[in-house]
Amino acid sequence: MYPLNIFPVAKIIVGKGIFTLSFRITGAIDEIVFPEKFELISRETGLWNSTCFELFISEPETETYHEFNFSPEGYWNCFINRYYRSGINEVEFSEPDFSFKKLPDSINFHFSFALENLPYTGKSILLNPVLVLEMKPGILTYWANIHPQKEADFHDKSKWLIYNLSLIHI
Repeated sequence: MYPLNIFPVAKIIVGKGIFTLSFRITGAIDEIVFPEKFELISRETGLWNSTCFELFISEPETETYHEFNFSPEGYWNCFINRYYRSGINEVEFSEPDFSFKKLPDSINFHFSFALENLPYTGKSILLNPVLVLEMKPGILTYWANIHPQKEADFHDKSKWLIYNLSLIHI
């Protein structure tokens, strides 16, 4: 097991039709593989093979869910999964508003989009903000609110967070 002194915190805000996810990581951040410079580049697959900030989102009543991946190098992607870990396809999504910033004491990530860009119309959504952090020298670590099994499985909706949209004015 890799000795970790990493402290990630996720913050989700939904309001006025905008969904915002922020991560702040403190602790031994110099142990995380992270580029010197962020530049929005393009869509790419396989981002989870290195440091990657992710969001899984769905409605409670459906098996279908969306998966967003963001790399600190500036790559991103959005997938739709029709069923648990299957039926995955890239989905059309406008270029996202996201950014990374490494400060002396923290790494900060910010992502936002209009809720109307997703086909969810229910009163609640399920969310799973997660991290894959590549630690020096190339060891992948997996971060989530909870891992339902022994091994990390971000796709398992049984422990995702529920967000009640009816409590806010969209």
